[in-house]
Amino acid sequence: MSERFHTSLSDEINRLQELNELDILHTLPEESFDRITRIVRQVFQVPICVISFVTEDKQWFKSCIGLPVELDASRTTDRDISFCQYVVAFKNSFVVPDALEDERFANNPLVQQYGFRFYAGAPLLSEKGNVLGSLCLYDYKTREWKTDDTTLLSEFSRWVMAELELRHKNQQLKQTNQKLHTLSIFDGLTGVFNRRLFDEKLKCEWERALSSLSSVALILIDIDCFKQFNDTYGHLNGDECLKLVAKAIHSASSFPHLLAARYGGEEFAVLLPGLNITEAVEIAEQIRRKVYSLQIPHQNSSTSRYVTLSLGVAADTPSSKDGATLLLEKADQALYRAKASGRNQTTEYK
Repeated sequence: MSERFHTSLSDEINRLQELNELDILHTLPEESFDRITRIVRQVFQVPICVISFVTEDKQWFKSCIGLPVELDASRTTDRDISFCQYVVAFKNSFVVPDALEDERFANNPLVQQYGFRFYAGAPLLSEKGNVLGSLCLYDYKTREWKTDDTTLLSEFSRWVMAELELRHKNQQLKQTNQKLHTLSIFDGLTGVFNRRLFDEKLKCEWERALSSLSSVALILIDIDCFKQFNDTYGHLNGDECLKLVAKAIHSASSFPHLLAARYGGEEFAVLLPGLNITEAVEIAEQIRRKVYSLQIPHQNSSTSRYVTLSLGVAADTPSSKDGATLLLEKADQALYRAKASGRNQTTEYK
């Protein structure tokens, strides 16, 4: 015989929503929870202790010590046959001294197939007032159960919830830190790396090249007559132009180690570890042609009817730790020459 209990529909929806938000279901075993079930099993001298979360149609075991092999492997049963559904329904501790003598459980598969006779479960009650499941005990024989036992098991269930809420807060903190890290290294408008990250990577790649006796190449890129573009089309269209250019820079070359960054307002930088000047110039030209092929209208440009780029390229094989700044200066000088020579071109440092 199986039964199905629910609290009110709204309470059940809230309960299931919180359970999903906690991101605990179908996760791997964790020592912080297994430690609790080991201790509880020892304290109550029972063969089985389980931390069970009750979903819409299943009960799922976050920690299960002593379960039969089949249940331990699946870590789940249908909700309809679970003892723990009563804890969720009643929002209180629930005890079955002898399942064979209880008409609700006498024909339950957990009793008939696995021989469970005794059950005691304490609610896993969240700060929001939702019972998410239970900390429960099973035995293959009947047991006497006292009020003090219920009180003690409830104390252990609060320990489970404290661990669960700590786990959730740590996850939230990790996600927040990841978002902050993303904000700290990416340009919010274009999605490419920002100048801070680029400067760090340039220093890192320079030191790596110094130890491996390889080269480092650098491209500085400026969108030609970008002030006039903003004056003509407005800053919103200017932002869209920056996004398109950034995407083109990032996708123009198949070189796997290309690192593109927004270096200033309309200026971008590209780091090319391991490439020489000839290879870097070729990639710079690919970028320039790629952006021109977009044919972004620029009616007030002094260079073309479309948005164009000026690019300065420099490459070097490091001989000292502090040469990265000099490489950047060389690329900047090459960029200045490209703009002074009429724009829409690539110039290498010589």
